Amino acid sequence: MAEYYFWLVFSFIVGGLSGFQGIHERFGTDSGKAAKTIWCWLYLISRGGVAAGVFRAGAHLPYLDKQLLLRALICGVSAEGLLRAQFFVRRVKIDDKTSQDVSWSPVLSMLRWYQDLFLSTIARKFAKEARKLVEEIAERFSSFPEMYSSFELKIQGWGKDPRVAGLAKAAIGLKKRSDEALTTNAQADKKLRHELVYLVHTQLGITDLQNFFR
Repeated sequence: MAEYYFWLVFSFIVGGLSGFQGIHERFGTDSGKAAKTIWCWLYLISRGGVAAGVFRAGAHLPYLDKQLLLRALICGVSAEGLLRAQFFVRRVKIDDKTSQDVSWSPVLSMLRWYQDLFLSTIARKFAKEARKLVEEIAERFSSFPEMYSSFELKIQGWGKDPRVAGLAKAAIGLKKRSDEALTTNAQADKKLRHELVYLVHTQLGITDLQNFFR
């Protein structure tokens, strides 16, 4: 009996980890922060529950009622495979040399809707925090040139992070707008500061945004 519950919990954990993959794909470096929210836990528990339910149902399959390890592996793979299974519909011609397969999955579509229900809630929470943080960081600097000078020093410390390369190029555009303005009023300067902070947030996420301007 103890062994049975061990593999039941094992299936639950595997299902939860499969669900966390979607969270990581959505939030990247902020996935750890997302994992601290109640919505994330509800989603992971539900995904783990699906895997555990399939494991229990596996007791009715021939030859798997006693083979708990084999059942945990087969049911775990089968459950995830069923959730992500797609059916070929047709092939669409894009141009003379390129074509694209069109597929459809009723279960996968439902999974994406269910996943987005939770992840969108987390994203809205992050957006609210980001707006507050952007305002706070922008107010730390008296002008855009001062913020940009700090930005250049900070970005050097991030080394070869691929996200930083795109960030540096995009920030140059803001610097150019600031340099081309003969006179910059307070409102325009504040807008440039906000845009630079939002730029960092878009490229690095809210967690690294806090570390970047620390």
